Order: sequence, then C-alpha cells, then structure tokens
Amino acid sequence: MIIRTKLFIALVIPTLIFSCATTKIYSPTLAELQTHTINKVSLKELLQNKRQYQGLTIETQGELIYGFEDFSIHYYDEFQIGDTIIKQENFSGLGLELHRDLHYDQSYLESLRDKQIIVRGVFDTTDYIKISGLPEQGLLRNVFYFQPADK
Repeated sequence: MIIRTKLFIALVIPTLIFSCATTKIYSPTLAELQTHTINKVSLKELLQNKRQYQGLTIETQGELIYGFEDFSIHYYDEFQIGDTIIKQENFSGLGLELHRDLHYDQSYLESLRDKQIIVRGVFDTTDYIKISGLPEQGLLRNVFYFQPADK
C-alpha cells in the first residue's frame, strides 16, 4: 500500500504540475498596433459593412456611452425637413475594449460621457457584446487611441 501511494505521488503530482501550464493568448503591443495601417471609416459605414472591415485596424468616431455595463460609441442619423436638421440616435453601437496597457482614470472616462470621441483599434465581428440590452453589435478590440474629437 505504501509503495502504491508513493508511486501515485511520484507519477501523478508531476503530471498535474506540468499539464497545468498557462496558455497565453497573443495580443499585440501598443507599439505594434501603432505601426498598423489605419483605415478611417465612419461608424455608420463600419457597422453597415462589417465583413469588409473584419480584422482591420480602424479609426472611427462616435458618441461615448459609458456606464455600469456599457462602454461603447454610437452615432446619430441626421435628416433635414425644410430648414431644420433633425438628429436621431441610431441604436447601432460599437463596443470598446481598451488595450491592456492603456489605462484611463474613471473620472476621465466619465468626463467624456456623451461626447464625440475618436478611437482606433482592431474591428472584430466574431465576438459581440450586449449594449444596454440593445441588439448585439461589433467590438473594437485593443483600442490604442482614445481621444475627444475636439482635440
């Protein structure tokens, strides 16, 4: 019985230790992302032609929605009636996922809420997030540029 226990410990413990290696998912560095070709596209165009931009590094602009479970940008549709231009919120949005090395203070993000921002990142149509209970939309991964549009 003692030999069996020692044999078990000698074989199973090392197997468990070596088989539990952590697998890292590749994520480009900020420096690598900044060398990518950037495709400037309106948010409306991006969301209407998702397949065309899949996996590309894009720059787009929209109104920041920032809250409890919401970090996304949206756009407004505009139409004119006579001399009046009417803006209507389009509930199509783009979820944002900041690069792991890009950190912003929460108060800074809150100060940008409901303002136009410009973002750059990698567009991903293979993964979606729920935005305020609205239909699922695309995701901008590894956002490496995040600035107010008026700068």
